[in-house]
Amino acid sequence: MIQQVQYVLSNRVTFKNEDTKKKMGLDFDNQIQEAARIALIDGVSFLFWNLNHLEVFGFADTPTRPGFVPVNDAVSGYMRAGVRYWWTGNTALYTLYEMDGYTEYSEERGKDPQIRQPKRAYKTISVAGPKSRAEGSVEYIFENYPGFPTISMFANDLQESEFVGIRESIDYYDFVKFGFANDIDDTTGFYWILKNAGGMDDVDIAKFLDRMRKVRAAALDTDDGVDAAGAHAGGSRRSARANARPAEKRSL
Repeated sequence: MIQQVQYVLSNRVTFKNEDTKKKMGLDFDNQIQEAARIALIDGVSFLFWNLNHLEVFGFADTPTRPGFVPVNDAVSGYMRAGVRYWWTGNTALYTLYEMDGYTEYSEERGKDPQIRQPKRAYKTISVAGPKSRAEGSVEYIFENYPGFPTISMFANDLQESEFVGIRESIDYYDFVKFGFANDIDDTTGFYWILKNAGGMDDVDIAKFLDRMRKVRAAALDTDDGVDAAGAHAGGSRRSARANARPAEKRSL
């Protein structure tokens, strides 16, 4: 996924008007790349314009990034609100983003949500007070954006994770890869023939195989009901995996 993002965005985003790029914040290109990476994995990411820079929200709550749930208009289908959420210990924290501002909530386990910060506008602009400029007074103007300041970035036209189409290939590749590790530490490439073992049941045979995996040797006598045991190489699983792996890597 990272290689795919770098292939598309390694040359950075360009605008027809160079001044536009300057207004997007110093970390704009990195944020776009991060949004694309999350979108490829989750199917969607969200870009929030925070006054003078871009912030990226992921769909799922992770240890490094809070989650975000969009609320779309039932008629137009466009996003008109959203909830960002994360946990700190036993406390859930929420930020409700709406067209006319945002509100912050907290919720203890087993209790009702409480307002941490009442709704406020997205932009707080400080200006010198007109009546007392000489005294250095400051006034604040609260404004919102003309539209909802968060948009979605989808991985593809189907709005699905890029893993959807290759999940089976990844599972198969893991099966082949870990099969090589099992060949190193296991006796899966052999089968055993036990002579005069008519007195052994399935449980006894399972114990015998477990001992061979751990100790690599077994002492036999007539009391065990076995006179001899011999290991025989079966079809080479390692060769089969080696032949399958290059084809699977090409498909990925």
